Amino acid sequence: NGGGAVRGRGVVTDGQGNGKAASGGAYRGPNGGTAARAGGTARNADGSLQHQSGAQWSGANSSGSTQGGFVRNADGTVSGGRQTHADGAQGGQYDADTQYANGSLDRNVDATGRNGNSYESTVTGTKGEGVTRTATCYDANGNTMSCKP
Repeated sequence: NGGGAVRGRGVVTDGQGNGKAASGGAYRGPNGGTAARAGGTARNADGSLQHQSGAQWSGANSSGSTQGGFVRNADGTVSGGRQTHADGAQGGQYDADTQYANGSLDRNVDATGRNGNSYESTVTGTKGEGVTRTATCYDANGNTMSCKP
């Protein structure tokens, strides 16, 4: 049928509490769509951890990519983020950026539909205090309009 997939993974340790793992895969559909992903994680003897991963796709209806990762320090603090971008075949677009560090979250999303209407949102939060979300929608001329839930 013209499609296929391949995957792989590996793990290595040093016997001293350090280790690394990685995996990846790729796919091709019978109609020409493609996708791939890869990720890796390293754990250190002191308890710290690093992870990175990403993916991309391309098909008849959309294409895009996402990448990100996080770090856990030896003291247990965590930080990281992820960025995602997608393009619709008929003109829509989506961008998201999420960042987390020291108990604080920041997420921004911008999306535009094929008709030119757009959506922007921000989510911020602090551990133990909750999150706040703001959203604004615009028509194709840049005028604010009601956002549908």
